[in-house]
Amino acid sequence: MFSPRDCGRRICVSNPAPAHHFGSASRLLAALSAQGFARLAGATREARDAAGEDPAARLPATGLAYVERSLAAPGLWPRPPG
Repeated sequence: MFSPRDCGRRICVSNPAPAHHFGSASRLLAALSAQGFARLAGATREARDAAGEDPAARLPATGLAYVERSLAAPGLWPRPPG
């Protein structure tokens, strides 16, 4: 189970620091989620723009960037049950 205290320990700051800065576990998770989605959006936008104006090139470039980002940070994605 996630807790701000455990998060503080894992990132080598004082245990209460995340709770002090974010106020609650849900606000900390919301901030982490927003940052993760912003990074994903940036990566897919860069890939799309680098592919040029052709929609047939932009779509696979965007999808590939999404998959590459997922593979680069597997801990950010939920694990399948079982």
